[in-house]
Amino acid sequence: MREHSRRVGLCALLLLAIVRAASAEYTREDLAVTFPTDGPRSVLIEGSRIWRRGVRTHVVVGPATEAHLHTLRTHGASHGETFQLTPDFPGYPASLRAALTPLFALDAIGANNFKWLLYGDDDTVWVIPAVLRLLNDAGLNAEEPHMLTDFLTECPDPHRRYHCAEAPFVEDPRCLPCPEGRAFCPCKLPPECTQPDNWAFQNCTAHKARVLPYGGTGIIYSVGMLRLLFADDPQFFPVLALKDVSRIEPWGDRVVADAPRLRGFGFTRISAARGKGADCRRLFGTFSSYNDGGGPQANVIGLEAAIKHQPFNVRVTVSMHVRTGPLVDDKKDLMAEYLPAYRHIVHMLHRFHGNHTAPAPPSSP
Repeated sequence: MREHSRRVGLCALLLLAIVRAASAEYTREDLAVTFPTDGPRSVLIEGSRIWRRGVRTHVVVGPATEAHLHTLRTHGASHGETFQLTPDFPGYPASLRAALTPLFALDAIGANNFKWLLYGDDDTVWVIPAVLRLLNDAGLNAEEPHMLTDFLTECPDPHRRYHCAEAPFVEDPRCLPCPEGRAFCPCKLPPECTQPDNWAFQNCTAHKARVLPYGGTGIIYSVGMLRLLFADDPQFFPVLALKDVSRIEPWGDRVVADAPRLRGFGFTRISAARGKGADCRRLFGTFSSYNDGGGPQANVIGLEAAIKHQPFNVRVTVSMHVRTGPLVDDKKDLMAEYLPAYRHIVHMLHRFHGNHTAPAPPSSP
């Protein structure tokens, strides 16, 4: 009788442990961040530390940053940063480096050391409290193949592959329905949408266009998706990247969407996770515009107005794209003309979420 009671007690403890593990919420320790950078934009390595605090980070740098690599590694170690120097590939644009960044991050950090990878540009700002809220409220399983963003673009003309625009939808129209009783599930695609079609996407009756992410507002990959893309066949993704990224198509957004498509998956639908009171169209880049040319100070003014008038929407936004592109093109000094506004944006978001990182900067004029 005593032995029976002991076994029952052990079984009860085991079941309790399983339930607790299944219901455990994700924390910062479950996240990792990765992004590519080079040249003058590398000032964002230091600039982004205020929102990356406590999150493992892998940074992929190019040849223009090589001279500073030892210093970056020395100072970055205490911030949980690792660095990888990747040369320019002859005949390819620098965006090939961006396309390969998630692969490099998985190899550097290790699939057993995180559950969700936040991948974006160097000027992508992730709002970590909102990211964790999204993952936990949706109850997403990191071992399943999830790819998260709702800032989508589409390329409807196979003869003009570089002619893409912001999509009129925020949920991937190709996804098959979730199983009964599940509000959220990986976006499984119909078989006709998963063929190596070389852009002959007319066979995809669910949506006759290529669906891509807007990379500036970032993508969140589950470790399950990363294993599917990189671990099961180590040659699959690099070969596809070398094929997909070309001079006439100089961005990495296509391959990071096409690789999951060929494996049978699209972008997990997340609109139902907005939460009570939020009526924003998107969770990713809620207050960002497609290829926004307004500049960082305009982003500051827009966010200040949103905090005042749309607090429920600010609460759920997971990312912002504070574009450096126009300033870099005009050869502006990012330290003087970009970083102050960038830091102001991050401080406003941290203060809004009750997560101060430093004294608040002065209000914009």
